[in-house]
Amino acid sequence: MTLDELRQDPRIEAVGWSADEWRWVLEQVLGLSPLDRLREPERQWAPEACQPVYDLAARALQGEPLAYLLGVAYFDGLPIHVSPSVLIPRPDTEILLQTALQKMPNERARVLDLGTGSGALALAMKKHRPAWQVTATDVDPEALAMARNNAERLSLDVTWVQADGLTGLSSFDLIVSNPPYIAINDPDVDHCVHAHEPHLALYSGVDGLALIRRLIAEAQNHLVDGGWFCLEHGWQQKEAVESLARDARWDSVETVRDLAGHDRVTLMRKPHATDV
Repeated sequence: MTLDELRQDPRIEAVGWSADEWRWVLEQVLGLSPLDRLREPERQWAPEACQPVYDLAARALQGEPLAYLLGVAYFDGLPIHVSPSVLIPRPDTEILLQTALQKMPNERARVLDLGTGSGALALAMKKHRPAWQVTATDVDPEALAMARNNAERLSLDVTWVQADGLTGLSSFDLIVSNPPYIAINDPDVDHCVHAHEPHLALYSGVDGLALIRRLIAEAQNHLVDGGWFCLEHGWQQKEAVESLARDARWDSVETVRDLAGHDRVTLMRKPHATDV
């Protein structure tokens, strides 16, 4: 059968893979690049050669995330290796990346990615700003091992530190974080997300704000005067996050929307000593 016929098979159609996801499956499972597909669009594939795709589809239908099945996700164009020990990088977090890049164009900036997981955000920042001194932390040693592996594979120089929050860290020009922000008993969490992704990276107290409260209260102690803190959060948490920021006497509090129009990233600036 051809690849078009394979995709039209009911066992494959039932999964509902997007065009990008189908391309990733062909690349990772069959070793086919887009150029390969263009060169031989009518190539015939034996049933046994297609069996790994059917096996993958069967597992996907049971709810296993495709990124974990393939062992890779794509963030800002970077192939990021993932496993169930780290959260799958999501396009929404690219808004956090773009916000950070816009707010801190300084080529020599010292930047912290707090709670790095797979390392996707830290590595993307380093890709765009090679002169930045990027430090990335996580409390989970398995996540840090995955992040280090990604950095080595992509030849991007990031300093990796195991740390609980901001404890023991120095001072930075910019701090970014995509912390856990889902309430423990949130009924709207997708079943597949709850079943397969690490709860340590998802849930944060009864209202989802436990770690966010802590970071907003402590981050100024780890920023230079005028430094920025950029924080991803749930789309319904804008008012709570902005209120926490103003109560903690942050300046220039502003929330940015994601591509779906949802409030997604709140940024805030540490006042200069003369402004206090």
